[in-house]
Amino acid sequence: MNYIIEIEKGLWFLGWSPLDGTMQTTQKIGLAYRMRRTVAERTLPKVIDKYGDGRIRKLLLV
Repeated sequence: MNYIIEIEKGLWFLGWSPLDGTMQTTQKIGLAYRMRRTVAERTLPKVIDKYGDGRIRKLLLV
């Protein structure tokens, strides 16, 4: 659970809304949805379809 998805500079994938299933984003990296690499790879195409860009980032915990 070390990976997050960066949509653009300062915008991170937050997850899916439990109410209607829409994709949510946040500007706070601490709130970004942490996931395994395989889940991130399956989610990334959905992020790219909606926002046109996205990349998987490894979250480095200090």
